[in-house]
Amino acid sequence: MDIKLKNRRCVNILAFILALYMLAFSVVCIIDCVKNRRYFAKNYYFKSGMFAGTLINYYTDIIGYHEIFRDYDKKSFDEKVDNSMLDVQIQIRRSEIEEKYNGFITDVEGSGNQEEVKKLNEEKDKKLKNLEKDIKDKNSKTLQELKKIVVDNRDEHYNNLKSSLDSKREMKYYINNEKNGEIYTNLQGEKELQLYLKEALFSIKLPLIKPDNDAQKEMNSYFKQKNLSGYFIVLDDGTNNSEIISQYNRSQDTRNRIIKETVMCSIALVLIYFILRYLRKISFLKENFLGIKRLYKKISLDFKILLFLIFSLILYYGYDNYVFYDNNMPMILDLFLLVLYIFYLIIALGELMIILKDKNELKNQWEISFIYKILNSIKDSFMFKNIGFKMLMIIFTTVFLGMILSAAVVIPAVFVIPAAIYMFFYTVFIMYNIFKRVGYFNKILKGTEEMVSGHLNYAIDKKGTDFLSKLASNINNIKEGYKKSLDGSIKSERLKSELITNVSHDLKTPLTSIINYIDLLKQQDLSKDEIEGYVAVLDRKSKRLKDLIEDLFEASKVTSGAIELNIERVDIVALMKQALGEYHEKITNSSLDFKVNLPNKNVFLNLDGKKTWRVFHNLISNALKYSQSNTRVYIDLAEEEQEVTVTIKNIACYEMNFDPDEIFERFKRGDESRSTEGSGLGLAIAKSIVELQNGSLNIVVDGDLFKAIIKFNK
Repeated sequence: MDIKLKNRRCVNILAFILALYMLAFSVVCIIDCVKNRRYFAKNYYFKSGMFAGTLINYYTDIIGYHEIFRDYDKKSFDEKVDNSMLDVQIQIRRSEIEEKYNGFITDVEGSGNQEEVKKLNEEKDKKLKNLEKDIKDKNSKTLQELKKIVVDNRDEHYNNLKSSLDSKREMKYYINNEKNGEIYTNLQGEKELQLYLKEALFSIKLPLIKPDNDAQKEMNSYFKQKNLSGYFIVLDDGTNNSEIISQYNRSQDTRNRIIKETVMCSIALVLIYFILRYLRKISFLKENFLGIKRLYKKISLDFKILLFLIFSLILYYGYDNYVFYDNNMPMILDLFLLVLYIFYLIIALGELMIILKDKNELKNQWEISFIYKILNSIKDSFMFKNIGFKMLMIIFTTVFLGMILSAAVVIPAVFVIPAAIYMFFYTVFIMYNIFKRVGYFNKILKGTEEMVSGHLNYAIDKKGTDFLSKLASNINNIKEGYKKSLDGSIKSERLKSELITNVSHDLKTPLTSIINYIDLLKQQDLSKDEIEGYVAVLDRKSKRLKDLIEDLFEASKVTSGAIELNIERVDIVALMKQALGEYHEKITNSSLDFKVNLPNKNVFLNLDGKKTWRVFHNLISNALKYSQSNTRVYIDLAEEEQEVTVTIKNIACYEMNFDPDEIFERFKRGDESRSTEGSGLGLAIAKSIVELQNGSLNIVVDGDLFKAIIKFNK
């Protein structure tokens, strides 16, 4: 069974490889057919620009031979002389004389010899006069020489035209000049014309009704202008010696090739379709190439693009190796690179479809790409511009050093000394600064290691004002911040421990009393008065316990921010008067003297009236509970431009040996013996309520003076 599975697997792999090779073969065929699609047209060569150029050159030679050089062989020497060409030769001779003497005159003028200059000018004028004299004399030697040059040039041109026309034996022409009845032809007569028209590979009759290209338009225009009509014919001479026939045969070979390629490509694509359909049905691709796709996924986006460009360039520049030339089939090895490219393209396109569908995937792949990391590094380098520009200077000076050293190797005579000077200054300034900063960086690194080891008193020396100095300063500041944070954490742990102790103490005291008095009530021989006394104590202790629990619950809500505020425009003066009114009886019955200083007008603020009243209530309650007997309590409310300040001052009845900041902790009380009444939550609740309303509550302790200061923004 295993052998059958292995054989089937091998067959499937071979089928897949065959499909890839046929696909590569089809791609080559398609590229070749697209590139040479114009050859699908029958006899494309005769419609091409190449043949059009050949035809117009041939037509130009014919016109020159029959019109410009008409009966040239029968003309005498003087008849062959073209006067316009003779004038050109005369002008050339004049220019030669002038250039020769002008050069001499310029040289002599530089030496300041005016007599020699005058002499040379006279000689030049004399030579020019003699030339003019010779030109007018028809028998002069000079004129005969110039005529001979003209005739020789015309003879050469005529012979070249005749040779060019004779060399194109496959080309025949028959042109009728309707104006004078002359016939320009290389045929024996009209009978031969009709015979060649039947046997011709190509023939064209001019003028045309609708020219196909610029060459035909040009010939058409000339034929109409000169009242010409006629034929151009191309014959197959049975050899491949003619340039026109060779080009025609190559064109036909290309046409035959791309027709064959089209048929083979169609068959290959059908076979590929059925092979891939079969492989997809058995999940061959999914099972066998899942690992390759996973590996490809790990490649960063920029390297994927680079791979695609490399493969594409190899395909583009190696195209000539794949295309069919001279009907030769491409070698199997030549197709191997193309097979690899197609296989890679299948994987790359699948990955591209995933990226296009999922924008987050594109973003993720971009963020892990090498280019993104480089851009981020450059951006981070210029986070502090001073550092970025220094880095650029080092890069620039280093690159320039390489350039000038290379120049010194190529042209030592010019660049050796500048290179040596530059090398010296580079070593002195750049290298010195690099080593200096690396040394300072090592000291900073050593300092951080000391701090990590627990030596928090270690301080890194700050040198200069550059970025490393700033880094050292920042590390020292972090260390100080860490020390403060550590001290705060220790303090917080201590306060937390005290909180648990205080909560336990304050809740246990009334609860213990309740339990004890319940045990007393269980006795059978109690009198009515004793029972009523015990019940009164239980009532008082249970209310005390209830108040503690309610305060604890409210403190928890306020400090966590879970409390809801009903902000409205309230008169803070009225709130203070209301809070004092609640305690009027207790204030009157106490030995304390309350000194209240409130404005004689309304002071409106955006506050929660009930919660703010609770703050005043708690502070006045604290003053009544903890003030020294027969002392004064001062309550002041002052309105300023930007804020309103409420101050409550009293003399404490106990020694205030505590940190003012700690008094705001829950269950923290100034009376360490905890012998006085109170839950220790009042100030914590008051501070939280004030801060929730964007205000502040601070405590100032000066000896026995206790001062609470509340500030609300207007």
